[in-house]
Amino acid sequence: LGELFYNENYYEIALNMFKRSHHYIKLTNGNMSEKNILRNIGNTYHLSNNLDSALCYYNKSLLVCNDLTSRLDGARNLPSIG
Repeated sequence: LGELFYNENYYEIALNMFKRSHHYIKLTNGNMSEKNILRNIGNTYHLSNNLDSALCYYNKSLLVCNDLTSRLDGARNLPSIG
């Protein structure tokens, strides 16, 4: 649902949906999904011009990357960080 609201520019609702998703993903220990949700939260903050929060979530996304595949995929965050 977060992506749906994100694509429709309802960023506050998207953030709530992404954060709810993140809560449930942490319970299942799904690192790849967690990384993607954290990146989505960062993207949403970025588009909302809340750059400090965006940077925080981009960095959290990179920290979740614990194997080579995740690290390579996590490198997609680097252009967003600037």
